[in-house]
Amino acid sequence: MLEQPKDKLSDLQLTEDIFNNEMKQTLGVEISCVVLALSGPNGIPGIRSDRSDAFFAGIRVNVVKPVIVRGDDKEQGLVTLTSTIPIGCIGKTGCSLPIRAHVPDEYKCKGPSFGNNCGTSIFSSKWNNSHNIVITAADTVEYSMQGTFLIYLKTARFWTSPRIWDNYYLPNFQVEIVDSPKKEWRGKVCSSNNDLHMRTFDGRSFENHNQGEYILYRHLFYKAEVQMKIRSCGLGHVHCQCGVAVKAGLDVFVVDLCETIPFVGYKDGLCVESALDVRRNGNTYTIFLLYGTYVTFSLSPGYTNFNIAITSSVHDQSAKSTALCGALTGDDCTDDFRMRDGSWLITGVNLPCHSNPLIQPHDSFLNEWRVRPNESLFDLSQDVKDNLSPWVTYVCVCGNKSEQIADAPIPCGGHTTQECHLGSKVGTRACSIINTRRRRSISTKDRFPAPTDRIRRSATYRQEESIHMTEEEALTYCQDYMNKSQIYSLCLNVPSTHPEKNVETCVMDILLTNTTVWSESSRESMREQCLNEISRNNTFREVEEASGIVVEIQKKACPSMCSNRGHCVNGACICDHGYGASDCFTNLHEPPDMIGLLDNGLCDERHVECDQAFVYGETFVEGENLTCRIKSFTMSNQGDKTFEKTDYVPAEHETLFEVVCPVQKTRRKKRFLPKNIQASDRFVIGYTISVSNDGLNYGKDFDLYMYNSECQLPENISTTITFGLQDGYCFIDHACIIRGTISEKDECLICDDTQSDFQWSTRENHAGCRNIPETSLTTLSPKGSSTNLKINFAFLFVSTLALKIIFQS
Repeated sequence: MLEQPKDKLSDLQLTEDIFNNEMKQTLGVEISCVVLALSGPNGIPGIRSDRSDAFFAGIRVNVVKPVIVRGDDKEQGLVTLTSTIPIGCIGKTGCSLPIRAHVPDEYKCKGPSFGNNCGTSIFSSKWNNSHNIVITAADTVEYSMQGTFLIYLKTARFWTSPRIWDNYYLPNFQVEIVDSPKKEWRGKVCSSNNDLHMRTFDGRSFENHNQGEYILYRHLFYKAEVQMKIRSCGLGHVHCQCGVAVKAGLDVFVVDLCETIPFVGYKDGLCVESALDVRRNGNTYTIFLLYGTYVTFSLSPGYTNFNIAITSSVHDQSAKSTALCGALTGDDCTDDFRMRDGSWLITGVNLPCHSNPLIQPHDSFLNEWRVRPNESLFDLSQDVKDNLSPWVTYVCVCGNKSEQIADAPIPCGGHTTQECHLGSKVGTRACSIINTRRRRSISTKDRFPAPTDRIRRSATYRQEESIHMTEEEALTYCQDYMNKSQIYSLCLNVPSTHPEKNVETCVMDILLTNTTVWSESSRESMREQCLNEISRNNTFREVEEASGIVVEIQKKACPSMCSNRGHCVNGACICDHGYGASDCFTNLHEPPDMIGLLDNGLCDERHVECDQAFVYGETFVEGENLTCRIKSFTMSNQGDKTFEKTDYVPAEHETLFEVVCPVQKTRRKKRFLPKNIQASDRFVIGYTISVSNDGLNYGKDFDLYMYNSECQLPENISTTITFGLQDGYCFIDHACIIRGTISEKDECLICDDTQSDFQWSTRENHAGCRNIPETSLTTLSPKGSSTNLKINFAFLFVSTLALKIIFQS
């Protein structure tokens, strides 16, 4: 309460200063007034007036729709904000008041998100209108998100808004997230295993033994897509998948092990929207899509083939996705063989969904989803790039930091939900470097090592036993093989895992190939499916009886049972001496199979900071002994190298096929030319780079060249590379100097490439100049006349005299 005597009725105004400083109030309060008249100053008081009706000064919060149904775009939360007083503006005729919404950090990975920034803004011209905030559910990999969540609202600081709005906490409110009543998506995985045994989301199994590229998954609304590449396995008629490509919005991530040069990364620098999040845990890679669906595969040393699993989300149910994975409609798989126009074939329609998987769909279905010209994400033609469209919709995950400052970046986009994903991010560093170089250069050369006739050292299989078994013998073998895994019997108790299906796949592979080479792949597929279901099924994890099973599985689920070259401790392999990788398969004493460097080892310092080398090869094993050997050298204009020193620095592991060598740790800060070295001998600076898994045995060397494209021209790139000097330039102290440029420190020195390419020339015809010894001055000025130089010197001289006179007086 504030009591203030006033002499004039015009003084009876509640100002911002009184409200904030004298009443110590913030907005969001009810205000009422009482008037007491006096007969005069210090006179007799009259009758006190009745208290006025209360007036709410602030912003009213109305929770219109407090219930959010996960996966239903029509059942979103909605809150409206309405101000009861105008929004004043400081120094402007129009302004806005930002309102920030946020949830407690513990809800960030499993609670509400916002469909239109982290809040809203109330414009001064529409201050009494209602302003909406849409609330959705942030999609996670877990089956259930059900719960009640608290949301906070607060005004953000903004320089055009009056201080009366500062630190105004609006009433917080609750929203309830309920799970979708449709649960047919839970436990549904589309897979392609071994020598192409495929299973749709609804469980229809079929075979695909055709070479080529196919569309495995396509979402009808989000336009996300997964393609696979199939090649011969080298075992007669058997074909295997050796590539997977995922598209979402303007992002394309590709894994292609089919060619002589393996590729793992964002294709052609397409990582611009954060619509994909690629994570690596050991040899297992997961590509997360923003709406909860994700793609999983494992890349292991010694294999060029891998299994692919696409785990569905609530946004896939009700036939919202299609292609070889079929339409997710529940346990009814009769409509799985759908064509692009929505019709479907009747092949196998009368067979149970989980029948013997040796169904061969009609070729028209497989051909329908064969990648057509200008659809391939592996080749990524310009037509494909032109047809990429931005991501449909983003969500904003608004934590406590998002409500502080009004003009701070709103944390919306793919990166906001990616903080919740486990594992190391893959591919973004090389992709960002490629984009930086592309923006600053008109070069269209290949970014990655070009295909060669090299023979890949890694074998397609780890073992190739030629055997002949009956179906009964194969079943006995596969059951025994699976039971050797400590988790097989445990995973039989995990819902939606079906380990027995992996036994069936193992049997089929033996009968089809007369080998047991796929047995381990089947067992690994079982392990990954089991762990995947545990990570998603939070209801199962919370059951007391099941919790013990979950803990036991997580302790024993080591990849490939550590390849018999280590022991399993809490789900991770502790490898025997000399072996490494997450499954202990790799002999660390064998050097990696080196392939080349990004941009074929050319780094243009005119356009990018050349502080790291991206090295490509095979079998780079993450560990403390993964080391880069970097030999520094200089190259003359004739192509002769002079090696200076060798450094050993830790390599930064990206994937099985890519590491980063930080060359900035080995570079000299300044490039003064030693007196005993001719300038022409130090024309280009470079590094010979190799990598070792054990710090002792190194692979093939590749050279990284740092040059300036303004005047240095790479030549003979495909053979023995050299560099030439552009006509009209000098190259002095590692700087490109255009013909006619005069030294800033000595007007008698000039770049004259007709006299010398690598040192200053004397201006013989310039008054006052004589033959000057060779120098290495590097400070330059633009080309100018001697008259201008004389005027500048005269000006400096006069200025000096003037300063002296003033000082003396």
